[in-house]
This record gives sequence, structure tokens and C-alpha cells, in this order.
Amino acid sequence: MADKTSAQGGTRVARRRNPFAAIVQFIREVFTELSKVVTPTRKELISYATVVLIFVVLMMLLIFGLDALAVWIMANLFGDGVILN
Repeated sequence: MADKTSAQGGTRVARRRNPFAAIVQFIREVFTELSKVVTPTRKELISYATVVLIFVVLMMLLIFGLDALAVWIMANLFGDGVILN
């Protein structure tokens, strides 16, 4: 909403906009922004997907390793320490 400040009293007078006009304006802005989107080429898409998959696999291995370490520590602290001994 646009606010207007009066020069005399400093009070703010809010102008009401038609809600349908606001929706139409929003949709126009969405289409304007979508026209700026650049679609990646096949080569770029494969490259980006490969980077993401490698990152996901590395994170899975890191979490698996931390989980296995936590299991080993808990087994040795609270159990009989048979796991990964």
C-alpha cells in the first residue's frame, strides 16, 4: 500500500487500491521476472546435476561416518563394546 504524508500535520493517509488491480499487477510482474529467466543448456544442466549428486553422496558418507562413530562411542560407553571392536 502506498502511504502519503501530509505537509501540514504529518499524518499519514493510506490510499486504498483495488484488490483486483493489485492481483493483475502482481501477475504482470511475475511474467516480467519469468521473461528474465535463462534456461540452462543441456551441458550446463548435466554439469549442475553432477555437482549436486556428488555433493549429496559426500554428505551421505559424512553423516554415515558420524553416525557410525556415535554408535561406536555409545556402545563402548554404555554397552559391552562389541560393535566395531
